[in-house]
Amino acid sequence: MKSYAILILSLVTAWTNVAGAASSDAAPVQKLIIPASAFNPASRELRYFVAAGGLGELCTIGGSGYFLATAMLPPGAVVRSIRARVIDRNVNSFAVLSLFDQTAAAGPMLIAFTAPSRDGLAETQWIESEPLAQPVGDTTFTLHVMLSGPQVCFSAAEVLYSMP
Repeated sequence: MKSYAILILSLVTAWTNVAGAASSDAAPVQKLIIPASAFNPASRELRYFVAAGGLGELCTIGGSGYFLATAMLPPGAVVRSIRARVIDRNVNSFAVLSLFDQTAAAGPMLIAFTAPSRDGLAETQWIESEPLAQPVGDTTFTLHVMLSGPQVCFSAAEVLYSMP
């Protein structure tokens, strides 16, 4: 009897999930996470470090820095927005994350940025861009991180997308 109850509960749950998915017009949002260690410096002269043996925060030494990474999405994916995790310990500096379409010569498609730390104490912030007005269905993008000064560190980026 117990196995019949579990079977019936499983069927009801599966039917509810299928019915719920069919009634929703919006595709679920998925995310691609790109860690700090996947970003490369945009110039050879840049002095920086990645804490925790390459698994932690990406930080510049003594000045600003620019870093690049490639984000590859599944075919047909539609980008919705971008997010970054930033640790800010500097009242005079900030961070910017931008997403560029590699096939277009235009400027960035999406930009997310931090406000400077209010008191110089470490503030961990998730910054997120506005949603795209017209989602783009390309599959390869360039992510660009700008850290405007020391003690502003970058931990990870996320590309939020959906599959039509």
